[in-house]
Amino acid sequence: MVIQADMSPLTIVKDWKNTENVFKKYNLPITDTTLVTLVKEDVLTILLQELNDNVSNLTEACVEGG
Repeated sequence: MVIQADMSPLTIVKDWKNTENVFKKYNLPITDTTLVTLVKEDVLTILLQELNDNVSNLTEACVEGG
């Protein structure tokens, strides 16, 4: 996983702008507070998976020579 629980939404959105919609979906503020502090544990796993899937899809679309 590229995105981890000890990262903040602000840092994540700065690096991967397309993740902002995921934070909006979960009504999470784009702050410098870490995900582990902002999100309940049962939601954190799902959120991290969705964020990483989002980043993975972007990475797959950016293949060399594509």
